[in-house]
Amino acid sequence: MRPLTLGMNAPVDMADHLTGLPRLFLGGIYRELSWEEEARVEAAELLRFNPHYSVEVDRQRLPHKDPAASERHIAALCKAGLK
Repeated sequence: MRPLTLGMNAPVDMADHLTGLPRLFLGGIYRELSWEEEARVEAAELLRFNPHYSVEVDRQRLPHKDPAASERHIAALCKAGLK
């Protein structure tokens, strides 16, 4: 697959982005379930695929209609070890 840019100047390989996306959601879900170790593993894997990941960028992109749901998701990601 060819690289693309996702709202940043750094090119992102689409395969890495798609591989990291499920890890992002799993990390948040595992943290919500209090599965801390699993959440940290998913966070580490996400950063391996996307070392430039930022919770702040994610906060701006989240499509939730309910801001409280977005903030709960972001808080779970932070607790999983993402910044």
